[in-house]
Amino acid sequence: MCLARAGVAYDEGPTGRDRTVVETLTNELQTFESRRDELLGTSLGKWVLIRDEELVGAFESQADAIKIGYQRFGNVPFLVKQVVPVEVPQDYVSNHLGI
Repeated sequence: MCLARAGVAYDEGPTGRDRTVVETLTNELQTFESRRDELLGTSLGKWVLIRDEELVGAFESQADAIKIGYQRFGNVPFLVKQVVPVEVPQDYVSNHLGI
């Protein structure tokens, strides 16, 4: 999953804290999940671009999907996600651990 919004802080949510990626992309993730079976049949292995509830398209590369997202929507959150049968959790190291 890719949140394509470089260099811009997230808006604060109703609790006064920064919203997480999942909270920011709730509509996009719901759209992906509701169309998962269709996408597995038509776009397996491709990268889909979703903004709000609109499936913009499926692309051969993540870079192509991000490029089109910026061209079409500008610097706002949108979802770029690869269509795969089984998702593998990814671990990220953070420099904000204070260790």
